[in-house]
Amino acid sequence: MFSLIDLVLAMGFAWMVSGICLLIINRRRISIPVWSGTLVIFVFGLTLIDNFVKPGMLPDGIMMFVFVLSRNSYFLIGPSLWFYTRSLLSEEKMSPADLLHLLPFLAIAVILWFNPEWLIPADSPELDTLNGGLLSGPEFYRNLLSILSRGGYCAAVFRLIRSHEKGIANYYSRRTLINTLSWLYYLVIFYFFLFLLNFIVILIPPLRAASFQSLTVTFARIVPALIFIFLFSLFAQNQPVPEDMRVQEDVPKPEKPAKDDKYRTSGISPVESRSLYAQLNSTITEKQLFLDSDLTLNTLAEEIGETRHRISEVINRESGENFYGYINSFRLREFITCLNEKRYPHFTITAIAFECGFKSNSTFYTLFKKKMGMSPKDYIQKLSA
Repeated sequence: MFSLIDLVLAMGFAWMVSGICLLIINRRRISIPVWSGTLVIFVFGLTLIDNFVKPGMLPDGIMMFVFVLSRNSYFLIGPSLWFYTRSLLSEEKMSPADLLHLLPFLAIAVILWFNPEWLIPADSPELDTLNGGLLSGPEFYRNLLSILSRGGYCAAVFRLIRSHEKGIANYYSRRTLINTLSWLYYLVIFYFFLFLLNFIVILIPPLRAASFQSLTVTFARIVPALIFIFLFSLFAQNQPVPEDMRVQEDVPKPEKPAKDDKYRTSGISPVESRSLYAQLNSTITEKQLFLDSDLTLNTLAEEIGETRHRISEVINRESGENFYGYINSFRLREFITCLNEKRYPHFTITAIAFECGFKSNSTFYTLFKKKMGMSPKDYIQKLSA
């Protein structure tokens, strides 16, 4: 007879299959990020199998293979997350050296295959002893190694995302969960600490008693994996490859670099830079491109008919700001114009800001106070005085 845990696991398997299908269907072509994202979902699905399959459910040979694969799948979680993150932020393709990340999984799989007695499930009564089993036996050390593996790879994923976030302002006019990969950052933190909690629980003998086992398995092992599969599938299917951060354009070198020029390796002369900057200002103002809250450097470059690198260089050189600050300065000027001309007399401050292209209340207020030296409310009161 099926238990509540079995029903929860069945739900997890359904989410795993649907997540993989949606990830593939929502893409025009099957790219490396799609394959690596599919791998992440599949690996987390294997962790659910680890809690579903019980001895005797399948023939011995098949059961042995399933146990070795599922109970060892925790060593694939870190590498799969790292491969997925790198595939989004780098054009590097997998090389033979990348297979080294699979060595811990393969090594322990071989050890388990030749030591089937170590494959007894973690919630089995045989291991629930104080001086052996989980506390000091193979199961404990395998859990410890898997925690260290996931911890190390999580740190590597965090480093990649943080490095990516530092360059966001050069390519996007606003920060979102998608373009900053913050959704993945917080999701990895959530899963790692909940699974770490599971490891801590098995170190405490009273919590490993039979009466607590079902709660431990459900809430510290199955539920985190279940939530991860659902949220990862939800965000990954809508996660575009951040091409802005990946493509490295060839920048021509000038024949005679100007002296004392910050961009002395640039092919843009001062006269050409000022001309292109004027064209940028004119196009953005006339077409009101700043009203597009999702405006990116790529979009602007295509509108102007220039390369992204040249546009970025001109903006930095002539305005002294990055793309994020440059575009938001247009939005801020539009907001002040709306107030002075009383275009939206019945709108709130936030509503007017959103009409001007802002999509973050905190971003708007921070920028306004920085540029104007006062809050929007104080500015309105000053206008009314």
